[in-house]
Amino acid sequence: MKLYKKYNHLVSEMPELHKDFVVSSLYSQLSVLNQLLDDFENSKITESDYAIESLRRVESGLRKLRGFIGN
Repeated sequence: MKLYKKYNHLVSEMPELHKDFVVSSLYSQLSVLNQLLDDFENSKITESDYAIESLRRVESGLRKLRGFIGN
């Protein structure tokens, strides 16, 4: 809970354009995760490299987003 309080003021002071960017970035990461989940549920994953690369892409995107919000 302390983490939320730490960043709460940053979000409330964030310009609308930045909020749009954050929302767009989160939806983008969510899309990748939803596709990966769907592929797992439907046994469409034949190579673990695909899953690993998808997760790395999401991790990288979230890390960049966290840095953007923190600055």
